[in-house]
Amino acid sequence: MRRGARGPFTDDGRQPSEWRTPARCSLTMRTLLVVLLVLFLAIAIVGFVVEALLWLAGIGILLFALTVVYWVVKAKMARRRSEAAEA
Repeated sequence: MRRGARGPFTDDGRQPSEWRTPARCSLTMRTLLVVLLVLFLAIAIVGFVVEALLWLAGIGILLFALTVVYWVVKAKMARRRSEAAEA
C-alpha cells in the first residue's frame, strides 16, 4: 500500500473502501465452505477405506453435514435481509 495525494491506495489504485466488497466477501466465504466440504468428504472416505478409522468417517460425515447446514442457514438469512432491504 502506498500513500498518494488523495489518501491510501493499493498498488492497483483501489481505495480502502473497494478492498472488500460484499460480493468479494461472499465469494471468499463460498470458496472456504467448498474447500471445507471437500476436506470433510475426504476425511469420511479415508475413514471408510481404512476400517480401523471408522470413527474418522463418522466425524467427517458429521462435519460435512454441519457445514451444509451452516451454508443453507447463512444463505436464507442473506436472502431475507435482501428482501427486507427491497421492501
